[in-house]
Amino acid sequence: MTVLRAEGRMWRSLFGWARADRPDGVRTFGYGRQVRPLLYAVAALAIVEGVVIDFLIGLFTDSVTATIVAAAIHVYALCWLLGIVASLRTRPHEIGDGRIRLRNSVFSGLDIPVSAIETVEVCRVDGSGFSGVEVDEDARTATLRHGDATVRLHLRSLEIAGVGVDRLDVTAADPGAFVRAIRHTRTQ
Repeated sequence: MTVLRAEGRMWRSLFGWARADRPDGVRTFGYGRQVRPLLYAVAALAIVEGVVIDFLIGLFTDSVTATIVAAAIHVYALCWLLGIVASLRTRPHEIGDGRIRLRNSVFSGLDIPVSAIETVEVCRVDGSGFSGVEVDEDARTATLRHGDATVRLHLRSLEIAGVGVDRLDVTAADPGAFVRAIRHTRTQ
């Protein structure tokens, strides 16, 4: 079921890339600036690889079906890559209604009640690529980063993935504005 949800989110992100409407009263914050160039490079390589493979299949076989199937697979893979890139814009982190919704591209994310946050600060935790949601049970910490983590949330023992967590590090493109928005929401 999770795979089907991610599939739906990917297509919605891809088709909604040009516009990203948000409900009133919800502030949005981007993420993924560090991984976007890598995703574009992979997409460009996928196009080149697809052309080469399709050419080789056509050269070494007489099967039109094999060429069409290979081309369809390449187009689908390219749609996924571009859908992930699009989701970094169409599925931003959101703050509103007493909750912070932290997104992980087209994949799962986290909903954190503002009341569960003790303090929030700008930080820098080096990282690369996508982390998804990673939980360290022994340290009672979690990360949801896309490149370097830039914001640290100190929590009142919130449960993430079945584990009690006291700290969560996340990526936000503008960590200062994200932290200010969280602090402002906590004082309302």
